[in-house]
Amino acid sequence: FFRGELINNFLIYLLIDSLTILLFIYVFSKSLIDFKNEKKKIPMIINLFSLLLSFLPVDDLQVYVTFPFNYQKRMEAVEYVRTEQFLDNDINLLQLPNQYEHLSIEGIVSIHNHDMICFYTLRGLSISGSKMLIYTTNSPDEIYKSFWKVFYLKKISDNWYYVKTR
Repeated sequence: FFRGELINNFLIYLLIDSLTILLFIYVFSKSLIDFKNEKKKIPMIINLFSLLLSFLPVDDLQVYVTFPFNYQKRMEAVEYVRTEQFLDNDINLLQLPNQYEHLSIEGIVSIHNHDMICFYTLRGLSISGSKMLIYTTNSPDEIYKSFWKVFYLKKISDNWYYVKTR
């Protein structure tokens, strides 16, 4: 049952993506023809702008732009997380209070080894990647040890790192 449902969902997404690409190619070629005839240059400019935007790492830009604005709230959330009591296992999930929910996907942070607090900007499954802001007082080497397949790590502030996993 699950395999069939998964395949059906995949085919639906594949169909939607294919139709989107075909629509883009049609509109782009139509505006290119119009551009050659010098009838309408605006649609071509809009299409080129849209094409350029599709290659921008929008989620990365969002993190770098919003981090300074939410820095104080994130530090308050870190202090809140530090006051919570946890079980003895290595990884704990914590639902943030309402005033901090916007700082992480679904308002949930994960705490690794009692000293690494992860605010998710994209939360994938174990087979897909995640993007997160991590607060830790440890070295970046500990992040590589704690997470599976880290392929991008950048320090963005004192004790704050932007991390992408595969």
